[in-house]
Amino acid sequence: MAVIADAAEAARITSLVQRALDKRQPRSYRVQVEPGGVLREDDWYHVVVRSDQDVRNYDFYNVLAEAEAENQDEAKLNVLLVPAVGD
Repeated sequence: MAVIADAAEAARITSLVQRALDKRQPRSYRVQVEPGGVLREDDWYHVVVRSDQDVRNYDFYNVLAEAEAENQDEAKLNVLLVPAVGD
């Protein structure tokens, strides 16, 4: 697995993933792509995401699953959203 070196490609992936997340944001916190958190392994992108309150609940994981599915179905993008560990 490697960090995406092409800034344009990383920005494209970040934008697609954040757009899918924004459609599903929970009411009490935000889920965002972590800056510099786009990695690639073969045909899969691993995108690190974080909630602003380090929330890990059903809604959080549901948002991730739905955003992954949207990117797979609409953008034909193989993406796994990986929760970052809080500070």
